[in-house]
Amino acid sequence: MKKSNLNTILLIIIIVLLIVCAYGIYSRPTLDEIDQRIMHWGQHFGQHFSN
Repeated sequence: MKKSNLNTILLIIIIVLLIVCAYGIYSRPTLDEIDQRIMHWGQHFGQHFSN
C-alpha cells in the first residue's frame, strides 16, 4: 500500500470521527440514552457473532 493511500484513509477516518463527535454533542443524548444505545448495539452484535 502506498503511503499516500494510507494518509488518505487516516484523513477520512479522522473526518468521520469528528462528524460523529459533532453529531453526538449537537444531539446531546443523556447518559441513559447512551447506555441504552450501547446495550442495544451490544445485543445486536452479540446475536451476529454468536451464530
